[in-house]
Amino acid sequence: MFGRWMTASDVALTILFPIERQLCDHVFSGFSTAGSNCFIEVCQEATFQLLNLANTVSSGSPSKWRLFKMLDIFKQLHSLIPKFQSLFPDSTLQYQAIAVQNRLGEASRDLFMEMHNFIFRVPAAPNFFASYRKYYPMAAEVMSYVTSACRSQRTLEQILQEYSVVDNEVEASSFFLKQMEKIIRMLQKKLIVMSKKYKDPSLRHIFMVNNRSHIEAMNKSWELETILGNDWFQNNKEKIQQNLEFYKRNSWNEVLEFLKLDSNEKLALNDNITEEVLKEKIDLFNSRFEDICRVQSEWFVYDNKLREEIISSVGNILLPAYGIFVGRLQDILGNQAYKYIKYGMFEIQDLLNHLFLGKKNI
Repeated sequence: MFGRWMTASDVALTILFPIERQLCDHVFSGFSTAGSNCFIEVCQEATFQLLNLANTVSSGSPSKWRLFKMLDIFKQLHSLIPKFQSLFPDSTLQYQAIAVQNRLGEASRDLFMEMHNFIFRVPAAPNFFASYRKYYPMAAEVMSYVTSACRSQRTLEQILQEYSVVDNEVEASSFFLKQMEKIIRMLQKKLIVMSKKYKDPSLRHIFMVNNRSHIEAMNKSWELETILGNDWFQNNKEKIQQNLEFYKRNSWNEVLEFLKLDSNEKLALNDNITEEVLKEKIDLFNSRFEDICRVQSEWFVYDNKLREEIISSVGNILLPAYGIFVGRLQDILGNQAYKYIKYGMFEIQDLLNHLFLGKKNI
């Protein structure tokens, strides 16, 4: 409907009405008043229909996507106002067009200023937290809205300035930026709350990594560095790294504890107590390592480069510790150690490489 309105209004004001004006002037040559009255009579009904649809959009109920329909119509009508003034210089039609434009501008202004109050009204995703999907639907929805707003930045800043929110272009740009930052901050806070629905602390942090990465990727795809600034991107990267550190701590610290050797275990040879302790530790390691790999192979990391970084980071702390522990176990048990050593170094690395592929890739 709105696409047809855009086309119809453009064709009417730039082609049909000017031709009709010329025809009326020709027919009523020498009788300018009669020609003008005839022209207005012919065009009035069509003009009313065009303006009524635009007016209806300005008075509709608030919704997060209605803003962009209003902005498109406002921009179109704004560009056509000079034609209204030229075609209907002595008619109320031009004033009605200006009035509709003003209502669109004011409604767009109000909706933009309150967008943070309704932008998060996204339908619930009841199965999301059992599926380990890439990022939460709310994040995608809100960031789509933010990028759409940024595409309309100039029109929004024009409206903010023309309809008494700010006094100049600099203030309009600053106000727009603050609105975008506010929405992204609110989104991040809501995602932190959402992450707590996961019982596993490690998965909470992977959830946040995925969503922060998705937000950053969308911002980069629309080149929002000029709007949000490099500081925002740097801060987001730091938060992602914090989440990754918390993930490693929650997932792998216990596993690494099983591989630690105390002073007796490092020095003792042929000590029955040391043998039993090491056997118990390797069994605990095998069990816990298997559980982590089985569960986390079904998780998913949004950014493949980040996924490789996580796996490399885990491998860098796990493989050396495992190598030292296995070497000590072989020193004490000799060939009997192979009864307890379930994984070689390459097998450990291979299992790590299968983390975060998601259920479809298992």
